[in-house]
Amino acid sequence: MTPEDSHAIENLLAVAPAWSGVPTAAQAVGLAGHAMLHCRPPADPSHDLVKPTLHSAAVACVYEGWAGDLDDADRLIASGEVRFEPAQDYNVATPMAAVVSPSMRLLEFTDSNDSDRRAFAPINGGGTGAAPAPRYGRKTQEAVDLVGFLNDEVADAIAPAAAEPISWLPIIDDALAKGDDGHLRHVEAHKTLLVVLGERLGSGFAGSRVERFIAQWPIFHLNFWMAGSKCVLAAA
Repeated sequence: MTPEDSHAIENLLAVAPAWSGVPTAAQAVGLAGHAMLHCRPPADPSHDLVKPTLHSAAVACVYEGWAGDLDDADRLIASGEVRFEPAQDYNVATPMAAVVSPSMRLLEFTDSNDSDRRAFAPINGGGTGAAPAPRYGRKTQEAVDLVGFLNDEVADAIAPAAAEPISWLPIIDDALAKGDDGHLRHVEAHKTLLVVLGERLGSGFAGSRVERFIAQWPIFHLNFWMAGSKCVLAAA
């Protein structure tokens, strides 16, 4: 192992990622104007992306109010008026075909040992491949409605839980020991997340529409660990 490798591993192991907020992308990384982040490398032109990502972008255009409907959104994107940039350049980890636009809320993770080190991921839409989640490349009114629900009602409901940062490595360590893999299987981490939310948010959360939605989908936890992992790996 080279000295550089050893140094990178030491830095990585020193990170203690903690969930610390749910800001908008504009607040978190300065995303502004008709701009979106995606999981892919840069393209030229920037909207030369695969169809599923463009479908997700159309949904985001309607959510942002840049387009009146999905057809208008397609025309806006094709015109080049929407700028697309790699999410990784902004310390954002975004899954599959999902995009991030300025008003969307991000799960913020901060290194408890270095407050300048932060990473982000969008809120996971839950569901399976048949769900209207834009990360699957869905371009429907149901997908627009889901994005609105996640970034308004869900984000507002869970944000107070992170007012005092929550260390995430103990949650992951326990979940891995119980059979999770931190990628596809999040059963145990999801149980702990629900307990944490219940304790932090109190009786107003229990039985609410947001609580029922989160409880239905263990994969909801995935993006928490995406942001946490990004926070850790960035240190290397």
